[in-house]
Amino acid sequence: MDNLYQEMMEMRDHLLTRIEMLEDDVEHLVQENMEYVREIYELECSLHERIDSIVGEVTQLNEGQESSKTDYQEGKETP
Repeated sequence: MDNLYQEMMEMRDHLLTRIEMLEDDVEHLVQENMEYVREIYELECSLHERIDSIVGEVTQLNEGQESSKTDYQEGKETP
């Protein structure tokens, strides 16, 4: 009976040790995940800023071309 109790206590200790190791692993993975989420958020913000900048430049170019086309067509139609 003592032998069985001793085995159970050893198994309990092994399981507790394994649980602690798993908790450490989970904590590490959660930290890594938070870092990845932060990096993705920063990248997403950077992409949105760049897209907005490009859209602004394209809009200005299109407005300039429309203005030039209108001026050219108006000048051409004038006798």
